[in-house]
Amino acid sequence: MRQLNTKELESKTHDYFLDVQYANPDDVKNKLTQLINFLSSQDISKNILDRITEDYLDLYQKLEPLNGKYL
Repeated sequence: MRQLNTKELESKTHDYFLDVQYANPDDVKNKLTQLINFLSSQDISKNILDRITEDYLDLYQKLEPLNGKYL
């Protein structure tokens, strides 16, 4: 996948959640996993995820069970 600019990234992220009106916990985990995997594939947002990992280790550890690919 090609690297997206900021506007494209915002639009793509919005599309991930546009259809969510109600979700059970499994659906939330799936959506979160998809989002994190997508964001980690983009240089601009991967840097943000790396920074979250460094600055908010407790948050990172809470996400770990949800996402084996990025974490």
